[in-house]
Amino acid sequence: YCRARRRLPLAWLESIQARQAAAFVKGVDRNWLWCGHDVKVADGTTLRLPDTAENQARWPQPATQKAGCGFPSMRLVAVFSLATGALLARAVGSLAEGEGALFRTLWGSFAEGDVVLRDRGFADYATAVALLGRGVHSVMRIHQRLGPSIATVRQIAKGDRIVRWHRNSTPTGGATREQWKALPECIEVRVVDVAVDIPGFRTQSYTILTTLLDEKRHTAADLAELYRLRWN
Repeated sequence: YCRARRRLPLAWLESIQARQAAAFVKGVDRNWLWCGHDVKVADGTTLRLPDTAENQARWPQPATQKAGCGFPSMRLVAVFSLATGALLARAVGSLAEGEGALFRTLWGSFAEGDVVLRDRGFADYATAVALLGRGVHSVMRIHQRLGPSIATVRQIAKGDRIVRWHRNSTPTGGATREQWKALPECIEVRVVDVAVDIPGFRTQSYTILTTLLDEKRHTAADLAELYRLRWN
């Protein structure tokens, strides 16, 4: 069985996955959408591979480990449909390639009106601006280093406010100096404090950042529920 499985061409399997993903996207029931949006979840992980010379050459083990004392490692970033759970797209790279760089190669899987749900590892200014320019909104956990970059513009309610997110001096999201300077100096985003309460687990409090500014169409409760669904 294992020998037969290895004879299946990778490109053929990938083409099947791509056709399945397209069928899932096309067949999504409108009742499954969140506030009328098709939500796509992006996340990353690291995989440990068999310790072969070929894998060590293509996917080197972590640089912090001594030669011969670690396994080859692959970085993986994937995009899933929240409505169906289907894997829509994925990108792989070595540990030398950041999740943000791999994530950028998957932007073609987003359509205007989509909402991308992701963690703070992808919460960078350049990515948020670029996706917004494509008509794609973001909901993400705020990065702990963003404090000095944001200033409150309007308080909507307790734990819910519109802020101005300023472009800082250091490029993020893999942008070059020229690309960074071409970005707007600031954008308005929304910051919401939420609590994720899952039975059997300790309640966690988070602050999320989103480009969805309409508090009537997307309430704080809606956003809290959406971020909770990330663990489904």
